[in-house]
Amino acid sequence: MVNRPVLPNTLHGRSFPLFAVRTGPRGRTPVLFVPGGPGLASVIPYLTLRRAASRQGLDVIMVEHRGVGLSRRDDTGHDLPVAAITVEAAADDLAAVLQACAVPQAVVYGSSYGSYLAQVFAARHPDQVASLVLDSPLLSAKDDLADVRAYRRRLLWGWGDETLMKDAGHQDVAGTREGAGHGERPDRVRPGDGGDPGPTRPTLSTASAPSAPPALPTAVRNAAAAGVPMPQLSRVVEVVYEFAGPDALLRLLRAAHPARSAAVATQPVAAAQPPQAGRPRGAVRARLVFRLIARSGRLEGAGTPHIMEPDLVSGIAFATLGFGLPPDGAPLDPQLHLADLAPRRPGFTGDPIDLSEHLTHFTKPLVVITGERDLRTPRPVAERIVALAPHAVLVPIADLGHSALDSHYLAAIHIARALADGRADDLRPPRTHRTSAQGNPSAPSPLLVLAALPRRGPAALLRPLLRTATWGVSRERTQPRHQ
Repeated sequence: MVNRPVLPNTLHGRSFPLFAVRTGPRGRTPVLFVPGGPGLASVIPYLTLRRAASRQGLDVIMVEHRGVGLSRRDDTGHDLPVAAITVEAAADDLAAVLQACAVPQAVVYGSSYGSYLAQVFAARHPDQVASLVLDSPLLSAKDDLADVRAYRRRLLWGWGDETLMKDAGHQDVAGTREGAGHGERPDRVRPGDGGDPGPTRPTLSTASAPSAPPALPTAVRNAAAAGVPMPQLSRVVEVVYEFAGPDALLRLLRAAHPARSAAVATQPVAAAQPPQAGRPRGAVRARLVFRLIARSGRLEGAGTPHIMEPDLVSGIAFATLGFGLPPDGAPLDPQLHLADLAPRRPGFTGDPIDLSEHLTHFTKPLVVITGERDLRTPRPVAERIVALAPHAVLVPIADLGHSALDSHYLAAIHIARALADGRADDLRPPRTHRTSAQGNPSAPSPLLVLAALPRRGPAALLRPLLRTATWGVSRERTQPRHQ
């Protein structure tokens, strides 16, 4: 525990106990794991991670973020004020913990929001960083959002196909929009309104877009055409695609909304025929799963004590990270999920530090992890970071959504250990596939090693649950309803 000032640059003001934990044998360069959120605690949720890392010889430090869990209250027992909880203050807290632990430098591993905090820490305290791991990284709220929107819409809505683009300019796939100021509803979207992909819209390289079932974008659009509110659809698409995969998402959409998805999932919206009689297998279960997922992930109230406490960190979430930036009116906008909360949260102020500029001067080892199915911080964001930093290594992990720290912590430990041992170059994919004299590969690709590790982590538990919930529903045909 380290005593820290509630407000920066105050010698005689209030203070609060900042809690941290350190586990594992000493010897290697310590690893400072910084989880996401903001609002996610460090001490309790990552107990299993620390045990696994200790078994592999890692010296691990984790800090309970100010305003969260054990670091929530000041020395008088009152909650910290929202104004005292900033990214800069949290970065300085990390520095204070390393100093109290007599650790001159650490491998700093940040995941999701933690990657943003890790970059701010590296900019403010560069001498305390031995190397940096950015897992499912953020870089800049507005620039990242443009990439996220373009990525989702190309992969899951079908933008980029000339036939669809022509159709999207004329077809209303989710109800009628009257226009701004004339009864417009943000949850009912026509792809030609407010999101027409003109020349300023971000484009994606082929390498940035993973493959998905060809029928998936049509099934997503047909679910919207069936009347599913876009905030619900966007949330369900994100969660199921990331945790269970595209096939599970396709089954869920066809089963939950058979009137316009199961019966016409292989037809464009303009050619959709009237729904057939009957229903897909598992329709009731699918609709229940759909509704539960659509309501998940709301940043309301105090959350779950010592696990996820989003209330006091709302200044970081909304003012810095842009959680409340307005929707753009086009489909699958991630901003729709929290749009109704934005008026009651701090307004957006922007990045406190130009992280892009800082990365161009960061000369220490840097590893950037990106999940193949990450829709929240997708690969184009990771590629921008790698292009900026002189010595960055991109580590894509197959069959992974958002945050290896939460969904695949054995891979996170493997990468952290390589950096703690000074072996960052071991994570670079070989330029050529070397073989031995016997014709066998001389060394496995690091990407294959990471993909082959067992999946462990709290978020990984959702994977089998979602796949089980969507398994067995009808893929093509309907069953007649008995009268």
